[in-house]
Amino acid sequence: MKREINLTNYAHEIHDSLKPLFNGTDFRDKHITVNIKGSEDIVVTTYPGALFQILSNFIENSLKHGFDNMDEGNIIITLAQTQKHVQIIYADNGKGMSESMLKQIYDPFVTSKRNEGGSGLGMHIVFNLVTQLFKGEIQCQSKVNEGIEIIVKFPKSG
Repeated sequence: MKREINLTNYAHEIHDSLKPLFNGTDFRDKHITVNIKGSEDIVVTTYPGALFQILSNFIENSLKHGFDNMDEGNIIITLAQTQKHVQIIYADNGKGMSESMLKQIYDPFVTSKRNEGGSGLGMHIVFNLVTQLFKGEIQCQSKVNEGIEIIVKFPKSG
């Protein structure tokens, strides 16, 4: 359902709801920080459930892929607005990905964790939510050992 939300507050709520992931057996001994930056006055009329799915997918990908075999990592979520658009910049300082993986990131069934339960549908679903439901754009940049940056932009009334 579409409704009005405070984007920065909602991003904090999403992070809070995912805290059990950070305390799971795979991540208990790791030091992963999440820093959410954004003005408290970013109000958007949107689909909160879909937004939850997008941000939780990004965070889960960082935990499962980006910080695999790493003891610590940082995630920064930067929220901004213009008169008509909202922009979410998601970045981590994890392992990054190869150019060939980056080229297929939105394709269905692409995963580096196929034998570990990964379906490879997460970023495909994210792409469809951003471009079709929100009528927005998504860009992903990454290099091996340089983390990842994902920029999502969509209309404020999207």
